[in-house]
Amino acid sequence: MVYKHAISTIVPARSVNLQHENRPQAAPTSTLVQVETVQQPAE
Repeated sequence: MVYKHAISTIVPARSVNLQHENRPQAAPTSTLVQVETVQQPAE
């Protein structure tokens, strides 16, 4: 459980960096990241 929480913080942090580098690619990536974050706390 602790591992999932740590990953959740790292995933969104990286997404922000990708948005700055790849704006068009960050759009679909951001959606996938949000879905993962919702599944983690739901567990």
